[in-house]
Amino acid sequence: MLKLSRLQKSDDFDTALKTVRNALSLSDSIHYEFGKSEALKIIADFDYDKHNFDKALSNYKKSIEIKEMLKDDSGLAFCHRAVGCIYMKQSEYKKAIENLFTSLEYYHKTGNFIESSGTLNNIGLVYTETKNYDKALEYLFNALETAEKSKNDYHIGKTLMNIGNTYKQMGNWQKALSFYQKSLQLENESNDPPGVAQCYNNIGNIYSQQKKY
Repeated sequence: MLKLSRLQKSDDFDTALKTVRNALSLSDSIHYEFGKSEALKIIADFDYDKHNFDKALSNYKKSIEIKEMLKDDSGLAFCHRAVGCIYMKQSEYKKAIENLFTSLEYYHKTGNFIESSGTLNNIGLVYTETKNYDKALEYLFNALETAEKSKNDYHIGKTLMNIGNTYKQMGNWQKALSFYQKSLQLENESNDPPGVAQCYNNIGNIYSQQKKY
């Protein structure tokens, strides 16, 4: 039922949400704690996608409570990262960092280095938001190294873009442009039109700042 809700999510939001709520009710009635924790996590994902961040936080935290009891390290890594991302959106940076580092610990514990690259990226973004650029670059380059070791082109491309964004905020347009162009090359090779569009937009903004029309 949970897998069905995932499949329905992109096609029919209301039906998918109804399906996962049914899964939650069933899991609760038969005391299937893992199913309950997964249902809560998926409902939180729906809330997140709809920008209902307070509801998402509540459901992720309920899921975390159960997953801690079950010692579901992979699930805990995912939920803590999601919570960290919500706190970042709400500008609660201390809570964001705390949850992201917890997520990173769990990803390292499970040996999931692809996803740990994503969490390192998120940590870098928090430090960029708080203008702690040295820390931001430290974690973003760590994310890049991890993504390259995992040969994950998606994370490599996004990390290159985030490094470019950090250099742009620092006012180092040449370095920003260099990383945007590296990201663009990878996005083209990966056939990711939204990523390509974002790269061109970033490069255009740099040229605009330099008055190179």
